[in-house]
Amino acid sequence: MAAEVIALTAQGRLRGARDGQALRFLGVPYAEPPETAGRFGVSAAPGRWNGIREALSYGATSPQPDRGVTLIPEPIIAGDNELNLNVFTPDLGAARLPVLVWIHGGGFFGGCNASPWYRGGPFARDAGALTALLSSGIRLPWAPWTDGDVVTEEPVQAAASPRHREVAVLAGATAHEFNMAWLPADWITRDMAAEGLAKAGVPAPLAAIYLDRAGPRPGGAVGQAVTDRTFRVPAQHLAAAKAEAGGSAYVYDFRWAPPAGPLAGLAFHCLDVPFFFDTLGEPGVTGAAGPAPPGALAADMHAALVRFVTDSAPGWEAYGAGRRPVMVFAVPSGVQEDPLEMERTAWT
Repeated sequence: MAAEVIALTAQGRLRGARDGQALRFLGVPYAEPPETAGRFGVSAAPGRWNGIREALSYGATSPQPDRGVTLIPEPIIAGDNELNLNVFTPDLGAARLPVLVWIHGGGFFGGCNASPWYRGGPFARDAGALTALLSSGIRLPWAPWTDGDVVTEEPVQAAASPRHREVAVLAGATAHEFNMAWLPADWITRDMAAEGLAKAGVPAPLAAIYLDRAGPRPGGAVGQAVTDRTFRVPAQHLAAAKAEAGGSAYVYDFRWAPPAGPLAGLAFHCLDVPFFFDTLGEPGVTGAAGPAPPGALAADMHAALVRFVTDSAPGWEAYGAGRRPVMVFAVPSGVQEDPLEMERTAWT
């Protein structure tokens, strides 16, 4: 049974709930409704309220069409102010705790703030105990751009800047982010895939590796190339830029895949989320990961992220100084030296 709890904030009092070892406050406004400044105007800080504001249920979701069934459970909640957030904390009054800010995905056209996969209770629990993303990749039509005001620098530029040397970076991806989108493409022939890879600038010997790994379904080579170009190689570039600037950067590659089901053998997009959040028991996880996703892997990944949030180091050697150590999350997991050399060379 969840017990209610009252928190005092700069804007007024909030009624949340204790659930297990964490406190949760849901739908907390961090700005005035968009109508106040105009839908595309600069948001304004929220005003104060009188009495106690209820923070027991999720707030409004950003406006979007109902996409029906999605990979991650993403309920759409109607309301006046989607500028809200959810706060999970081990206790009230605790000072100088590490903070994890989670910005949900959705390609800048979907996604929600109320997915059970994003519940922060395990982070609140464990943070309290320890204190102590072909040639141009996937184009997202609503992606942010460097405007010099809100987004002041490109990510790699920011990582390479001495001004941000003290900010550590943890970057990685799943091994088969968007391969599943190309699996049904039986119309793609080996010659078509080879021509596409060549036009994208992949050297012929490396294109041959992509095609050989894809086996009898050349569309798989296209899917893997898109995954590497868009996610896995940029993660390495980001880490390398940070390391060359004298900062700390760590890289992972998530390779565990469900052994059965429609996506068997694929470490697909977002599969790493419930492992990092340690939320394997939440709705929708077994539908994506199978009936018995490995709890030990979730425990290891979650602990690594907690260590990074707390101490800026996840527990393996940093990228740089002529070394490219990558934590490969699988069963078993382990650090490998430059396991993505082929992919990095193909897209550099």
